[in-house]
Amino acid sequence: MDGFKGFQYHPDAMNESDLIWVQLKTPKGPLSIGWGERGLTRITLNEGHPNTGQPKAKFDKFLGDLDDYLSGKKVRFKVPFDLSGHTPFREQVLRACAEIPYGRTVSYGDLAFEIGKPQAARAVGQAMAHNTIPIVIPCHRVLSSNGIGGFMQHCSEGLEWKRYLLGLEGVRVQAGLP
Repeated sequence: MDGFKGFQYHPDAMNESDLIWVQLKTPKGPLSIGWGERGLTRITLNEGHPNTGQPKAKFDKFLGDLDDYLSGKKVRFKVPFDLSGHTPFREQVLRACAEIPYGRTVSYGDLAFEIGKPQAARAVGQAMAHNTIPIVIPCHRVLSSNGIGGFMQHCSEGLEWKRYLLGLEGVRVQAGLP
């Protein structure tokens, strides 16, 4: 958990060792999925967690949807997810982000306005940086008003993943943008 700088855990937050992990190979690198008792809890990019068991059958559809998404198909994920480790503000931001449609982008300021806190664009950016369920909560669809913005604070290849995921959805980000 040390990789999540500034991540504030609630007492009921799920410990990563309590999760069932499944690793997928993608054209961009390994993607690990962690399930807890309350649903999807983590997706890590380029961090290979070893498979630790079989997820419940109810996640089979999610794994199929994820495979379709990574193949470039339009998908709306419908899977229970657990945000119990986030502050109430971050949870509000992440739930709003989960509603951004496939192939669309918004700015950090737009998302701040959407949650009723128009002056909180920077705080929204921090919530995006600490998203523990990328792709399903599509923080890659949230851009800076003057560029691509950041992505996955704890992932060394975050911006490459952001461009990759946007490209899968047909969103073209101008070359050379930070």
